[in-house]
Amino acid sequence: MSSSKSKVPAPVLLPRTTTWTAERVAALPQLLEVRQLLANAERLGETALAEICTAEITKRRREALQTRKQNPVPARKPKAKAIA
Repeated sequence: MSSSKSKVPAPVLLPRTTTWTAERVAALPQLLEVRQLLANAERLGETALAEICTAEITKRRREALQTRKQNPVPARKPKAKAIA
């Protein structure tokens, strides 16, 4: 065997923020997925992606609040107590 070691090139690491745009985050169907992406971004130190996720979460909460204000749930009638 030869004593020279073959050098394997290091894998090219692309920046993660190039794949996640505000439009792509907004396209996620569930708020839970956006929250998980936010947690991963914070853990990996991706501040730009974390800001995008935070903005999307805020936007979805505001939309949900407006929807609840426009369509309030009617008050329930109290159940009549049975007389024994």
